[in-house]
Amino acid sequence: MKKKLPLLLAFAMGIAFTAIISWKSNDDKKVITKFYNQPNPETSPIIAIRKIKLKDEVSAAVFEKFATKVGNDEFGKLPGVKFYYGKGERGDEPGSYLLFMEFDSKTTRDFYAPAEDDDTKRSEEAKKMVGAYFAKYDTEYNKLAEVIVPAGKKGYVDYIIFE
Repeated sequence: MKKKLPLLLAFAMGIAFTAIISWKSNDDKKVITKFYNQPNPETSPIIAIRKIKLKDEVSAAVFEKFATKVGNDEFGKLPGVKFYYGKGERGDEPGSYLLFMEFDSKTTRDFYAPAEDDDTKRSEEAKKMVGAYFAKYDTEYNKLAEVIVPAGKKGYVDYIIFE
């Protein structure tokens, strides 16, 4: 019995250790259902995408320098938001540009843009924050590029991210 006791203790400790290290707590981003974890849309990240067209007199090198400044937060930061640009490298639209606005949650996106195409519903706090950021950003951006808005469309898509 004395020889079996250490083996039994080691076995039990191994099971307990495995249970402890593999334990995952349920975070506030998940709503438990019977069959799967379903993301909570209010706390799920949002990626907002805009197609960008360079103005005729603007070179790719000049725009990409601006895009790098945006990606490195040289125009400031909006809490909960990350701005960056991408350039098509291959596929259907190589050489095209996209603006990505990554919001840490739908709640954050709705704070800055509470209603589709209606900035009048933005809170005074959000207006102040957005105004300060875009006062710097727009000065340079408006000389370089514009968002492509096809006829009869809005010119953007906001995507909820499933994690």
